[in-house]
Amino acid sequence: MSADVRQVGDDIEYERADLAKLLDALEPDGRYRVERTLKDVGYETTQIVYRTGAVEAGPFVRKVFASDSGCGQAYARIFQAQVSGTRFAHQPLIYDVSLSGDALSVVMEYVHGKTLLQLVEERGPSVELAISTGIRLCDALAELHEAFDSPVIHRDVKPSNIMLSGERLVLLDLGIAREMHSEARRDTMCFGTPGYAPPEQFGYGQTDARSDVYAAGMVIAFCLTGKNENEALRSREFLDPGVPGELSEILTNATRFDPDARYASAREMGERLRQIAEVVHVSQEQALQSNQLDAKAARNSVGAAPPTLEGTTLAMLRHVWNTVIGVVVVTFAVIVIASMIDPHGEVERYDTWYRVLSYTLMMIVPSMLVGYLLMFKGGFRTKVALLSRLSWKIEIPIAVLVAFLSIAIAVGVGIVSGQAMI
Repeated sequence: MSADVRQVGDDIEYERADLAKLLDALEPDGRYRVERTLKDVGYETTQIVYRTGAVEAGPFVRKVFASDSGCGQAYARIFQAQVSGTRFAHQPLIYDVSLSGDALSVVMEYVHGKTLLQLVEERGPSVELAISTGIRLCDALAELHEAFDSPVIHRDVKPSNIMLSGERLVLLDLGIAREMHSEARRDTMCFGTPGYAPPEQFGYGQTDARSDVYAAGMVIAFCLTGKNENEALRSREFLDPGVPGELSEILTNATRFDPDARYASAREMGERLRQIAEVVHVSQEQALQSNQLDAKAARNSVGAAPPTLEGTTLAMLRHVWNTVIGVVVVTFAVIVIASMIDPHGEVERYDTWYRVLSYTLMMIVPSMLVGYLLMFKGGFRTKVALLSRLSWKIEIPIAVLVAFLSIAIAVGVGIVSGQAMI
């Protein structure tokens, strides 16, 4: 006995009539056979159960929360929304929520599949998995945040709480999820998983949608490294030979210490991931996987040196390239400034103010724009909130437009003043 659930890509549709029929069968005083207990942490017990009766039904997942713990309230909100007809593509279908004595009981869909933790352990980390999972995870979080007037914040986004069932990604375990209150200064209870939970979740402020964005960034990092602890990688702005530059920028912005410096929403982060998905090619992915296999083999070799030389060399080459570009641009600017101060030939007849204006707008500004476009921007763009959210597809036309306007302004001022260099 189960609701009529049909999967369409990442979308889930269910017939409300069948859901109501199922809810009638699962009355609060019903009996369940516990097949096994998945988790028992005092305030929460998670079990795989079967409904007993003339015909046994299941499996279902049942969570039982101590009513004085304040946990599990998000399930009640989602249950009411589902009964009212709201569809959640990335949440298990909830069959029943009941309060009995000092316990809140939730019975929900058993989602078949593998957790992201299991998948990475079996297949290994990869850029392709990181981007595809990141996009779907952001969609799942956006769905949770946007379904209610007061967003539901998951607060425990981690690989073991993400179930992959075909093309469907399901967020599990809303036990410590909470409703965001705009007037609150900080969370009343500090829960979370180290390595994934943001600083504000441990008493530095109130969690909101940007807290789940932080966790999503660390989950994507897990897909790249296969490790739960990626604080060292985060501290160096995810600059690593196994992380494409565009992706390192996204992860850096998602996991900044200050929530105001992160992406404002999971949807915004998902859009950025979709943009770079078109840039990261399969050939690059294959090369990165090969590097990861080589690195893993080196780590498993007795007495092998840590595989850091490649990353160091690549970082050094990027710095050298950026330095060369910077020197060229600065040298050109010095030459232009010298021409302003000590003009020769026909340029001498122009007023000093116009020489400074025209040389700056027609030469220095365009050269700086070209230099910026040619640089590796993994470090620089992550420090500038506006620029960090732009892709090269947007930057190039913006740079061309700014250069054109700069030159046009210089020429226009020259024509109006009678000093145009034409």
